[in-house]
Amino acid sequence: MPTFRARWALLCATALLALSAGSVARAQPLGASGASPAAAASGAEPTAQPTPAPQPIPVPEVAGRADGLARELRELRARIAPTQEVETIAAGLGARTEALDQKRRESVELLAGEPMLAELGEREREWTRQGEELASWRRTLTRRAASLEQELAQVKATEATWVATLESASTGDTPAELLDAIRQSIAEIKEVRKATSKRRSEVLALQNRIAQQELLVAETLEAVRSARVALRNRLFQPDSPPIWSDFAAEGSAVGESIATAMRSSYAEIRAFLEQRQGRLVALAMAFALAWLGAVGLKQSIAARRAAGAEIEASAQLFANPLSLAALIALLCTFWLLPLAPEALFDVVGLLLVVPIFRLLSSLLHPGFRPILCGIALFYLLDRLRDVLDGAPREARLLFALECVMAALYCVALLRPARLAKIPDPERFPRWPGRVVRFGVAAFGTAFLANVFGFFSLSKLVGGGLLESLYVAIGLYAGVRVLGIMLDVTTETAWAQRLYFLRARRAIAVEWIRRAISAGAIALWVYLSLGALAIQDGAIRVVRALLTASLTLGTVSISLGDLVAFGLTIAAAVVISRVVQFVLLEDLFPRIRTARGVPHAVIATTHYAIVFGGFLLALAAAGIDFTRFALLAGAFGVGIGFGLQSVVSNFVSGLILLYERPIQVGDIIDMGDLLGQVKRIGIRSSTVRTFAGAEVIVPNADLISQRVVNWTLSDKTRRIDIPIGVKYGTDPEQVIQILQSIAQGNERILQRPPPSALFRRHGESSLDFELRVWIGNIDDWLNVESELNTAINRALAAAGIEIPFPQRDLHLRSVDRDAARALAREANAK
Repeated sequence: MPTFRARWALLCATALLALSAGSVARAQPLGASGASPAAAASGAEPTAQPTPAPQPIPVPEVAGRADGLARELRELRARIAPTQEVETIAAGLGARTEALDQKRRESVELLAGEPMLAELGEREREWTRQGEELASWRRTLTRRAASLEQELAQVKATEATWVATLESASTGDTPAELLDAIRQSIAEIKEVRKATSKRRSEVLALQNRIAQQELLVAETLEAVRSARVALRNRLFQPDSPPIWSDFAAEGSAVGESIATAMRSSYAEIRAFLEQRQGRLVALAMAFALAWLGAVGLKQSIAARRAAGAEIEASAQLFANPLSLAALIALLCTFWLLPLAPEALFDVVGLLLVVPIFRLLSSLLHPGFRPILCGIALFYLLDRLRDVLDGAPREARLLFALECVMAALYCVALLRPARLAKIPDPERFPRWPGRVVRFGVAAFGTAFLANVFGFFSLSKLVGGGLLESLYVAIGLYAGVRVLGIMLDVTTETAWAQRLYFLRARRAIAVEWIRRAISAGAIALWVYLSLGALAIQDGAIRVVRALLTASLTLGTVSISLGDLVAFGLTIAAAVVISRVVQFVLLEDLFPRIRTARGVPHAVIATTHYAIVFGGFLLALAAAGIDFTRFALLAGAFGVGIGFGLQSVVSNFVSGLILLYERPIQVGDIIDMGDLLGQVKRIGIRSSTVRTFAGAEVIVPNADLISQRVVNWTLSDKTRRIDIPIGVKYGTDPEQVIQILQSIAQGNERILQRPPPSALFRRHGESSLDFELRVWIGNIDDWLNVESELNTAINRALAAAGIEIPFPQRDLHLRSVDRDAARALAREANAK
């Protein structure tokens, strides 16, 4: 048996080891080996390391370590609790599985029929989007599973440490209370380990379900892609018998097919809506709120029209508040019910015709209304053709009839009387006729292709053109409604609180309208290319053009790099202008700042945004900054020799900007230059003289030379007016006259008071001087003129003479002719 000293030495050594282990334990949440919680949270894969044998905790430290363990276990329970992302995935996976099954059945039915290229392209994009969302979910779960795995490893290591501590403490004379505390800690650790293992199992189960859904998406996506490639390859090959052979075929039960399709769609829509009654309530609330808002705006616009405001377009829009509310509510359907079956979206599309038609009828020019009626009719025929998918022969005949009607309708629009009613735009006066002629050719081609058996080509040309028209009408309606809503919104009381809206409302509204119109045109082009099944090809062509590069030695540049560079620079300039506009028109008028501070802040913001945009543009263009080391050195040498003046002016501009010895609006005097500072730039400043000339002055001259600033601290200025009167005049009378004149002028400051001084005895006059102060230097010349006029009038009224300068001329020598001439002149006088 070891002696007491040996046991004490062993206990001290164990304590030292425990203290060193304790420092590691405090660095890690549970005191176990493995990765840190930060690494666990990042989702990094754990590194396989040999697991050391657990070291028991010394008995004297058990109580303190138990308290720390309880705190760490509480933190661990919080870390292993289900995160918001995982709960969202778990809640949405069931609905996503159901929706994917439904979409898979729809895709199978589509592939079994005669789909269009545009339909297959839309399905391919939809399944690609579904796969990307599932992949995002899987990556989230993978990071969470890795984190839980590391937490579980730490819990197991901690459990092993406390089990070893219990075994070590049980061999000695450890108090029973301490042993119970150790057992309780082990029980809590086991409970947390089970909870962590359960959480990990739940996440792994979700991963497995998502993997199954990804497999289903990949299979369906591959089938859609294959069908699309096959259809594209046989686009110019007959895929159906000539249409006259269908007339000889035995009639099919069209009515029964339509009834069956409608019953199936009705059951599908009903089952979907029964599970989402809360969303229906939200749609009803959106309709009610939109209707109440439209009614309120209608009343407000009526009151403003009665007051004389010219808001005819707004009044026409809000004249039908029910249609506007229905339009908003139906559009919210696509947001609130994104996983709805196609039949429900078809119903929503049919319902959208009514509010769009009513709203556009009041907003469009009368010459466009027949065109709107025709497009609405064709849209209804398209929806009827969707119902006839179960009867392909009848659907084909209906599409042929639709193409004939569209071509004849375009021919009718070509009549001069009808074209004359369509307003011609100023920039493109002939576009209506050209568009209608193109429609005649396109729909005629689609009809002939359908007749001779090229049904896929017919649906691509005719159906794609119709879809493009529908998208154009919808986007045009959206742009008009948004424009009118923008006008109404910017005229409200809360919007008028913004200074820049009050001062520059027309400019702001015009820029926003341009942005909305540009976005609508870009979206129409994108969707139209998709409807014509050339979207992917166009994207490939654009990508090939942008990635085409020109290599010169070690330098390689592509069109995409140039476009990215230009767009980034343009975006930086636009953002800089917008920020400057908001700062100048809205922020600085609200706060008090020292004179010159707004200009300094605005200039600094402009330079910072443009410089940051330039760096981002270089990065977007893929330029490697490390290649500019040699160029930077050469540029530095160039600065040292050839660009000294440029750098000097630049630094002087920064000094002027922040030290502010000269500010925009100051009146300065530099020798022969007297004028007002109009601009302080990065290299030079502009001074406008009082004669109207604009002088460009380098910033270095404003810093290094002597400059008189008349308005640095204020705009007060002293005016000195010298006056000379003849000898013999009473000086006190003159001083009194001058003081009375100064006190009678309202623009002269009384503090400091004006003063009249008797300066000297001049050569031919008694010299006086009137000194006055004015509060605004801009009145300097006018006040000086007024004082001179008043002084001349007052001295004349007092009989005080202002003498002419007198000079005595002494001639030392003169020739004879000049002497005789002077003598004759003197005798004559």
